[in-house]
Amino acid sequence: MHHVIVKFFEGTEKTGEVFSFNMNFPVFYLQVKNDKGGIDNLPIKLDSVKQIVFLKKVRGNGNFLHKETIDQSIYAGVLPYRLMVELKDGHRIDGSTNKYHPKDQGFFVVPLNPGDKSERIYINAKAVKNVDCKRLLGKKLIEQQNITVEEVEESFKQQRKAREDEIEKQRPTIVPKSDKIFVIEDEVKKSPEKPLEPIKIKPLGEIILGAGYITAHQLQDAINEQKQQKNKKLGQILVDMKYVTPTDICVALASQFHIPWVDLSNVNISRDVATLLPEKVVREFGVIPIEKKDEILVVATSQPQDPLMGMKVSNCTPLIVELVIAYDGYIQRAINRFFPTL
Repeated sequence: MHHVIVKFFEGTEKTGEVFSFNMNFPVFYLQVKNDKGGIDNLPIKLDSVKQIVFLKKVRGNGNFLHKETIDQSIYAGVLPYRLMVELKDGHRIDGSTNKYHPKDQGFFVVPLNPGDKSERIYINAKAVKNVDCKRLLGKKLIEQQNITVEEVEESFKQQRKAREDEIEKQRPTIVPKSDKIFVIEDEVKKSPEKPLEPIKIKPLGEIILGAGYITAHQLQDAINEQKQQKNKKLGQILVDMKYVTPTDICVALASQFHIPWVDLSNVNISRDVATLLPEKVVREFGVIPIEKKDEILVVATSQPQDPLMGMKVSNCTPLIVELVIAYDGYIQRAINRFFPTL
């Protein structure tokens, strides 16, 4: 059974349960409670429906880091179509879908924002004003460009080498404690077993290009612009140039590293939590604590691909650090709010 909110063209809504829904059938049945405490099965004509919102199952306190939400925030980013849907009533839905064709009578959208209350949304095509559809098949997009993969790779070469050199300097003392947290262990020096494999870090631009959110030409434009604005990170430049949105960046990273992401523009961070890490660490690594759950400190980062960052942040607190992905521009805004410069 799915708990749903059915929104009609006439402006009314009904809340209930749906046992089975098929958008190819003209009628579905909605189970609602009646005045006598029983259940009524209401037949609903699909062409009278504007949207059907399939709600998430809420457990505990509904925290955005619950497993169902984490799974969805990663799953939504790997579906082949990215949709920005504008409805005739002015409402906008930002999501992705497994199948979309403008001649279909309706389609499903999985919201990209992990904080969204809905698991998926059925949208009647008659309610749609405009759909911006982008096919997320990075290899095909690259093949359509005059710039080759090799030429794009060359653009990353120096940046990647500098990062890997920095990692190599500290390699002998680094071992993974868990999937997301890194600590320094003296025992590593005692182990005569096979040496650690080199750590390779993919630059953000390479990840977004591979995910299909930008073309090779757009990436090269952003790299050229970054040479003029060295104080800005590539992700911010891509957003400023309107090639991607903050959500695009977060979804691409979440899909790549299987780490949940949050929209910090919609999260209220308390000062007590934000200041649990020293200002020097927060500014050096571009991170911000956003939540404390018992002995776990949830820290937002825009660079999940950097193991040195996770290790050093963990060493600055007795709490267990759990990383989530967030847009760098929103992280910097939070840092400046809680650690204002004189």
